[in-house]
Amino acid sequence: MKHCIKLAVLALLAGCNSPSQPKRLAELDLATNGPVVFSQDSGFFAAGGPDGRIAIYDATGKTVAGPPGGSGALDVLALSGDQLAYARALQPTLEVWNLKTRSPAGRITLGEMGQQARKIHHQAELWSDGHSAMVSKGSYAYVDGKQAGHLNYLAYRPGSLLFANDDRGQLCWLQGRPPKVSGILPAAPGGGYGCVAISADGKRLAASTTKGELLIFDVAERRLLSRFALRNLKHMSFSPDGTTLAISAASVHLLEAASGEPLAEWPLTTRQVRFRPDGQWLAAYGNESQIWDTKTLQQVSAKGGYQDLDFLGNSGKFLAVAYDKADLVDGAQQKTLAEIPGSFVHVTVSPNGKLATLAPRNAKLQLWSLP
Repeated sequence: MKHCIKLAVLALLAGCNSPSQPKRLAELDLATNGPVVFSQDSGFFAAGGPDGRIAIYDATGKTVAGPPGGSGALDVLALSGDQLAYARALQPTLEVWNLKTRSPAGRITLGEMGQQARKIHHQAELWSDGHSAMVSKGSYAYVDGKQAGHLNYLAYRPGSLLFANDDRGQLCWLQGRPPKVSGILPAAPGGGYGCVAISADGKRLAASTTKGELLIFDVAERRLLSRFALRNLKHMSFSPDGTTLAISAASVHLLEAASGEPLAEWPLTTRQVRFRPDGQWLAAYGNESQIWDTKTLQQVSAKGGYQDLDFLGNSGKFLAVAYDKADLVDGAQQKTLAEIPGSFVHVTVSPNGKLATLAPRNAKLQLWSLP
């Protein structure tokens, strides 16, 4: 009898520590729901705090030396190889940090100073070797009686090609060490650029304008491929092969990237769109959420209410956060594999699908291992 009880207890303990369940590795020393980017090999990640600090951690959550802190929350962050590019909220200065030498690697001012103070509300997108996330901020800013310009988009592409967009509508790309502007797209007609997306190969760029238009460019030729009206645009993303463009606006749209020809439209109110790394699935989320197969255009998962979502590679699984929990979901089976209780606002999964950061509301960032 005692032997049976002992076996039952051991089985229960084994179930509690099952490798099929997420495991919290560390509570980090940074409280943030801002940008988090992983290196391509998933060996380390960088995160920006509301106090201006940029923290770098290895895969166990141990702190690695990073750039010095500064004033203003970190707004945009991009990582490629040994270069970490970043800009602080409401500041027009792009800075680069060399992760190998642990020293500054460049600084350049891209934005301008506005003449009148006004309320700023923008969406800042960040990329790490094709892995994206988004944060939104709203605030007022005054510098010597003038509103500060700021960068709201950074993206690394092949060959350390760095793209940037500032709030005055200057869309440019930079190269070299230290980075220097090597090209600028034509100014947006009748206003500045807002939301931006760039294909993984860096050849195509889509940008919304303040006048309610969407423009798609050939970057190398600086040529406009297509333009059309599309209001209330919140976020967009190119498929990994660059052939299609997904858009979150009043509805979710899927377009042919070169021509802008509509492929599908789904009546769903979301804040962000994300392709699975192989491009086979498209997720839209924020208040409402849904996943579709991009080949058949059929629904993959049941409609939900996730605030943020990230794929575990091409496994068919995803990690998503609702108001009071995070769910690890098998999308193909439409089955919840695990629940992590907590009021989380942001999730980022590493490129290899083995690690994730969860940002609780008003608490420190958490690092988790994933089955």
